[in-house]
Amino acid sequence: MESRAYHQFYRTPSHAWWKPLAVVALVVGGAIHLSVGLSLAGIVVDLLTGRLEVADLQSFTLSLTPGLFTANNLVLASLIPLGMLAQWAVYGQTPRWLSSVQGGLRWRWLAICTAVTLPVLLAVTVVELVLSPVEWVGTDVVLWLVLVLLTTPLQAAGEEYGLRGTLNRAVAAWVPDPRVSFLVGAVVSSVVFMFLHAALDPWLNVYYFCFGMVACVLCWRTGGLEAAIALHVVNNVIAFVVTILTGQMDSTFERGVGTASPAVLIQVLVLALTAVLIDRIFARTRMRRITAPGAPNGAADAGSPSPAGYATA
Repeated sequence: MESRAYHQFYRTPSHAWWKPLAVVALVVGGAIHLSVGLSLAGIVVDLLTGRLEVADLQSFTLSLTPGLFTANNLVLASLIPLGMLAQWAVYGQTPRWLSSVQGGLRWRWLAICTAVTLPVLLAVTVVELVLSPVEWVGTDVVLWLVLVLLTTPLQAAGEEYGLRGTLNRAVAAWVPDPRVSFLVGAVVSSVVFMFLHAALDPWLNVYYFCFGMVACVLCWRTGGLEAAIALHVVNNVIAFVVTILTGQMDSTFERGVGTASPAVLIQVLVLALTAVLIDRIFARTRMRRITAPGAPNGAADAGSPSPAGYATA
């Protein structure tokens, strides 16, 4: 009924303390159940194709196989429908309002954000490879590339819907002040994002936390998940392609101490500068940063200031 920024969409007139908990519980519970089923399916496929042996299961020495990789990506992708259905069940907000404040994924804006992000991150990757040459000894290249191109965009988008969408909004809903709620929601969801990557290396944790914060800022500044999705998808696809071509897929989830270095701060700076560029492009569009889906006219006036003083683009 009142104009809200993206992160405050669960702060409705009918807000109750238990509703954010209910939304998160439904999403997490659904993801856990799917994780068990899909992981078992992935293991069966790997056993049937000879990529996994029964002895590996008995000794708990599982490596990253195509089946397990695909299962992991599909579980994360499931956060999209799970988040949509959970907010519909608890808040009565139809699925489309999880994507943006304009009630749906803005596909043209997603394409623009991707077009901005791709050359930037690609250029940085090329420079890194030139400065630190690697050995191109990839195996099963075609299979891995197909799996990455088909499922990694869904995985990255799923993490955005789950962390920057559902969790960010759920935490922010407990705080009335729009500015404070943004900060609390962004920090909590970014910390959870960091811990979910299970990294022991402190520099990797800095990177994951900063990535989450940049994504949250993009969601607030652009009124939706599209920019964060583009950044996440491009980042992950490029990283996996390089990993595949260098034959290092087995070490994808090795994140022990010493895995990273202060050089990750350069990557963080690149992400931040890319976000600034996207924000400036958004400012030239007529898309909304805030809206009120339940208002009598169906949506807030694009030129109206929000209660927090945020001006629309």
